[in-house]
Amino acid sequence: GLQGFGRFANDSAQAGDVPAVQGVLVVSIALVVSFNLIINLVLARVMPASQRGV
Repeated sequence: GLQGFGRFANDSAQAGDVPAVQGVLVVSIALVVSFNLIINLVLARVMPASQRGV
């Protein structure tokens, strides 16, 4: 779960494992970007007027 992901990130950072920390950052950023894209697509369907600046 997410606790294991956080623990892995923390342990890797404390151990100085740079490639592991970079991997954690890439996965985290990919998740944030994916969630933002999904939310924007849903909002565009629900409220199309908000996309036109009205």
